[in-house]
Amino acid sequence: MERIETEAKYRKQAKEIAERQAERERRNDDGFYDAHLGLSAWANDLNLRLANVRADIIKNGGVDRFLRLVDREENRILDATRITTRYGTTWILADQEVDKYHRRFIPCGAKSRIQKKLGLYEAFYDRPAWADTAGGGRGLSGCTGVYIKTYESAYNHATGEPTKKVPGRRYPI
Repeated sequence: MERIETEAKYRKQAKEIAERQAERERRNDDGFYDAHLGLSAWANDLNLRLANVRADIIKNGGVDRFLRLVDREENRILDATRITTRYGTTWILADQEVDKYHRRFIPCGAKSRIQKKLGLYEAFYDRPAWADTAGGGRGLSGCTGVYIKTYESAYNHATGEPTKKVPGRRYPI
């Protein structure tokens, strides 16, 4: 199943969205009242940004930069996820990593004494990526917090190749 995406497809989609929004605004200026103009403009802007981010990812070879936690001795990317809690940002390790490091949570940042003690460091890596909308909240409040999220993907959308998966990590697409 080959699903190679093209930059042109998403640039064209972005152009169509912008034209549709301009037409809607022109009609509104001509006296045709569109009660949903604000909501339509918000949705069109969100879709326009999504199309442009996807086009940028494909232009970059289907990859984006992600911050990862790395073992200095083994030069290996750990299976860890960066999360934000009420106490700050931290790495949460997968079960197989906890067995080795005997910790579930590791503080983020280059100044982390725990990272240094365990022989770890943070570095950016180019990984296959994709973008989609994300948000938080429930009900209507969830709509106001919608944003474009770039995440690591199990599939390179520019080349059509599946990528090497880290065991235990869940990949959206």
